[in-house]
Amino acid sequence: MIGTQSKGREKQGGEMLLRASGLGAFAVALSLLSAAPLHADTFYSGAAVNSNGSVYSWGVTSACSMSSHTTHMNSTLTSPKGRQASGNASDGCSTRVDLYLAFDPTDLGTYEVESDSWAFCPVLGLWFWNGVESQGSANNNAQLSCGGAVTRPQSVTCTVSNYGGATISNWKFTDGQNGQVTVTSGSGANTWSGAAVQSGTVSVQVSYLPGPITASVTVNARTGWAFTAASPAQEPNGGGTGTCAGVLPTLTSPPVSGSNEGYSCLEEGSTYNSQTVSGGPNSGYTYITSATNTTVYQWEIVPDLTNTSSAFYKAQCGNWNAQTQTGFISGANLAAQTQRHEIGSVQGHWGEYDNAQNQAAYNVGLVYEAVVARPGVSISTALGNSPISSDQSYIHSQFNVDPYPINEDQNGTFLGNINFAPYASCH
Repeated sequence: MIGTQSKGREKQGGEMLLRASGLGAFAVALSLLSAAPLHADTFYSGAAVNSNGSVYSWGVTSACSMSSHTTHMNSTLTSPKGRQASGNASDGCSTRVDLYLAFDPTDLGTYEVESDSWAFCPVLGLWFWNGVESQGSANNNAQLSCGGAVTRPQSVTCTVSNYGGATISNWKFTDGQNGQVTVTSGSGANTWSGAAVQSGTVSVQVSYLPGPITASVTVNARTGWAFTAASPAQEPNGGGTGTCAGVLPTLTSPPVSGSNEGYSCLEEGSTYNSQTVSGGPNSGYTYITSATNTTVYQWEIVPDLTNTSSAFYKAQCGNWNAQTQTGFISGANLAAQTQRHEIGSVQGHWGEYDNAQNQAAYNVGLVYEAVVARPGVSISTALGNSPISSDQSYIHSQFNVDPYPINEDQNGTFLGNINFAPYASCH
C-alpha cells in the first residue's frame, strides 16, 4: 500500500526579504511577482512500504517556475517506536530527499515523514518559502479483516491492508470443528470473497511477516425458519388421507365402554433444497436454501357425537350432580370435550404437538437452517447426522401424552359419567 503524501503549509512567522531599494526596485519586484507562475511551484512529502516491509519516504521541493530559483529541504522519517532517518539537500530549482528505515517485526505501524522546504528567488532577493512544512505516512502493520458478522449465505470479503508491495499468499479457511476442514486458495490478491455459510477463521501470509495473519468469519442464522404446527384437519370416520391413510381407524359407532370417541393422526414430514458454495472461504460447503413443513395433522370424532339425533347423543342426560356424584355428562359437553381432547390448544393432542413444535430446541425448521455440509460430505449425510430425527421423535412423544379424559374439561373438572348402551334412563 502506498502511503499518504501531502502538500505543506507555511510556518507562521516566515518572512520575505527584499534586498532592492527605492521605488523603482519595489515596482520591478511587484511586476515580477505578478508575472511569476507560482502555481507551478510545489512542495510535498510521502511514504510507502517496500515488499520486504521496510519503509521509504520522499520529500520534494520544486520551484521551477523560474529556473534561477534555488531550493533547500530537511526531512525526517520516524517509526512507531521512534527510530529515525534524517536527511537534507540543497539544489537548483528542485530538491528531493529520500529516506529509508529497515524492517523490524517489533516496530510495526504508522511511519511518519515530516519535511521543511525553502525556496529563494535571486531576482527578487527573497525567500518565498521559508521552512514550510509537508507530511506523509505509511503503515506496514499488515492487517486482515473479514468485516462484521453476516447472515447465511451473505457474501463475505476478507481484505489485507497495510501490506505495501509485499506478496500475498496461502489463503486458508478453517471451520474449527472436530475433524477440522481447511479450504485454500492460491490467489495472490489481497481479497478473498464469496458466500458465507460456516463460521471459522481465515488466514493469509504476507511475505515480510514471520507468520500468517488471521481474522474471524462469523455467520449468523437466518430468521423466519421456524416451522409452525400443521393445522388440524377433520376427516370422516376412518377417512384418513395422504400419510394418515390407514392411521385413522374406523371408530366404533355407537361407542361402547373402552372404545375411542375421537382419534388424531400426526405424520411429520418436510422437504428441502440445497446449494453448494462456489468460491471464497466457504467454497465446497453446502447449505439448505429452503425447507418446507409437510407435516399432516388429521383427526376424527365418532359420528354419534356430531349427530344430535343419535341414540348415544340423546342418552347423555346432562344431569350430573357434583354433590351426589350421580348422573351423566350432556351430549353437547361430551362432543365439545372430545374435540378438545383431540385438537384443543390446552389439554389436547394438537396442543401438546404445537407446544413441542414451538420449542426452539426441537424445532425442525431451525435445524434445517443451521445444517451445513462440509466439502466432500453430502447434504443428506449432514442431515442424517443432525438432530432432525430425534427432534421429530420428541415432538411425537409429546403429541402422544394423553390429555384429560373426554368427560373432564381442560382444567380437569369432572363433568359426569358417559352413558353407554344399554342406556340408563335419564329420569
